[in-house]
Amino acid sequence: MRLGIVGVGGMGSWLARLALSKGIEVHGYDKDPERTRGIKGLNPAASLEELLVRVDIILVATPPATTPAVLGHLRMAATRSGWSGGIADISTFKKHVIPILQGYPASISVASLHPLFGPRARRLEAHKVLVVPVPGRENNISTFTRLLDTLGLRWETIDHEAHDRLMGLVIGVPYAIGHALARAAGDLLEKAHMVSGTTFKALYLLLATLGDPEDLVNYILGDPDTRAWIQALAQELGSRAPRKDTSLYEDLYCLVEECLTRG
Repeated sequence: MRLGIVGVGGMGSWLARLALSKGIEVHGYDKDPERTRGIKGLNPAASLEELLVRVDIILVATPPATTPAVLGHLRMAATRSGWSGGIADISTFKKHVIPILQGYPASISVASLHPLFGPRARRLEAHKVLVVPVPGRENNISTFTRLLDTLGLRWETIDHEAHDRLMGLVIGVPYAIGHALARAAGDLLEKAHMVSGTTFKALYLLLATLGDPEDLVNYILGDPDTRAWIQALAQELGSRAPRKDTSLYEDLYCLVEECLTRG
């Protein structure tokens, strides 16, 4: 198996190093050539076209705002050359990439992947990759599940619409709360953290999103599924209706306290 990675940034370089550690031949392309030269064992490509002819599978790990354009470029290049391999992206939301993947020739396997972890991940057994089939081409996913098995990554499949709705909640809402909390608290934020207990410290963890690039933040906060969850949350915040089922509270409290204790 020969693997190509487009975009050798945080996740791209992590995936490249993991694949190399499993004995996979890895080739990479990045608009910044220094990134590809910085990974021992990775074979740099000078263009997407050059990468395409060298490999069997390509993972597109570019910033999500640019991924659709990269997939479109690869589709044209693959169609012209008659290349027949597998191409998948790892973008956060799938509504922007599924229509492009649907336009690939039938000779090319396509799917969309979503690693549920970041480039600091250490224990593979604690993490999972979501495999999102392209409608009408569900049988294509075996190309990518075999790769994930070889990499030692756990996976499960999910429909693209269900995926985006869930990502709007699990990724979009923490982004929204973190940024809103920073703006609302202003200069009091650090003092509040110093005198806070477990509950506020859990909220404070959401501020980790403030360090992400502005284009990524805008991409996530501007997504329609994220916006729908934010609107639903705003309605609930204004209702003042208490939650009657509190059976989950103690378990959550203990979990947060345990995480904070571990650092």
